[in-house]
Parts: sequence; structure tokens; C-alpha cells
Amino acid sequence: MVPKLGSFIASGTWDSREVGLDTFPPRDRPPVIIPFFTFRIMVGMGLIMLAVSWFGVLLLWRGRLERARWFLWAAFASFPSGFVAVLCGWFTAEVGRQPWVVYGVMRTADAVSSHGVLELSVTLALFVVIYLLVFGAGFFYLLQIIGRGPTAPDAAEPEEGGAGQPRHPMRPISASTGGAPAD
Repeated sequence: MVPKLGSFIASGTWDSREVGLDTFPPRDRPPVIIPFFTFRIMVGMGLIMLAVSWFGVLLLWRGRLERARWFLWAAFASFPSGFVAVLCGWFTAEVGRQPWVVYGVMRTADAVSSHGVLELSVTLALFVVIYLLVFGAGFFYLLQIIGRGPTAPDAAEPEEGGAGQPRHPMRPISASTGGAPAD
């Protein structure tokens, strides 16, 4: 740990006073335990994502990525890490700024909605339904693509279509491996 680094980061000088939570009245202090753990989980998920990607690049470089079944399962199991990291970052920010909505201007208790429980419940239910439809359709589409599996170029099929026209992929996500459409 670098001495007085917090002073320099906060004020640009090495000798400014560092303000701790004990200098605030108890009613203005945020809860500490939630941001403490959610920040660490967020950073941990980021490190997991980095480790998986770097290890995947190493396996690719050595030409063993497709044969490392254990790694493919580990990469698959780590897919929610980005979502968990985003949620934990959000919790860190939101809980860490309590009890203020806008620091020094509006407290959280003053920002409570004036709408009734029924109105808020209907709005929340609509958000949930819409998100389930959108993400459900996307998830179903991805499962269909995954179910088809990777497609290798057919050795019997020429690289160009009929009459010298370039061949184009039939699936949208596979378009990145094909050429640009001919004009």
C-alpha cells in the first residue's frame, strides 16, 4: 500500500486530510457490509472472465482449444459471470450512496414514489413479462443455432456459387465468416 495515495487521488496533493466514515453523523453513513462484499464479488467475476479468456487464447495458440473439453465446460459454466459482475457493481453503487439520492440535496426517504402499490406492481409485472419475452426469444434462437452445431465448409461445394457468384452464409451469426454481399 502506498502511503498518502488516497490523499493524492482525492485532492491531487499528498498531504490533504483523508475523510473516513467516522467523520459523518451516523444517520448519513451508508451500510458498509453490502458494498464491501458486492465490490469484491464484482472484481472476482472480472478476474474469472479474464482468466477464462486468457486461458482460452493460450489453448487456441497451442491448437488445443477444440480438444480441451474440460475448458469448454468451464467457459460454458462461467457465462453468468458478466451478469453477476454487473449486478454486484450496481448494488455497490446504489447501496454505497445511501442515504442520499443526490448527495447533499435529496435523501432516499424523500424520493419515495407517490404512486400506489397497484400502479407500481402493474408496471413491474409488465417489465418482467416484456423482458421474459425478449430474452426468451433470444435464448430460444441461440439454442436453435447451438443445436445445429458448427458448420464446416463442404469439400464438395465450391467456394463460389453458380455463375461466379460468391457463396453467402445462410445464418445471420455466421455472416462474419462469409464475404460481403456482391452488388
